[in-house]
Amino acid sequence: QSYDLEDLWRFQERLKGARLVTQDWKKTLAESDGRDTLFFIDPPYDSPLAEATLAALADEPGLTAEGCTVVVQHESRRQLPEAVGAYRQFRRCVVGSTSLSFFRRPGSMANALK
Repeated sequence: QSYDLEDLWRFQERLKGARLVTQDWKKTLAESDGRDTLFFIDPPYDSPLAEATLAALADEPGLTAEGCTVVVQHESRRQLPEAVGAYRQFRRCVVGSTSLSFFRRPGSMANALK
């Protein structure tokens, strides 16, 4: 799904209080983890780091709260697995050569983004 720039204003309310951080991901998770948290993973383009980062996240028991969403940006031609550790992909948006894949743990899928 793609959005016209004018359409993005409707997300303004949901993004209030959003933070952008550039630090070690484990430190960020420890400081920010919560039920309504959205983690956006944006590894270097055209690299296998999207899968590796998601796998590392899945291998950390209890690191992400139930209900949080993990979004991974990656190259469209690189399909991410439907399942990585405890995470299941519930949505994929393709915008040209870039994709966003959305993941949650099965127990929190009832509240997944529509």
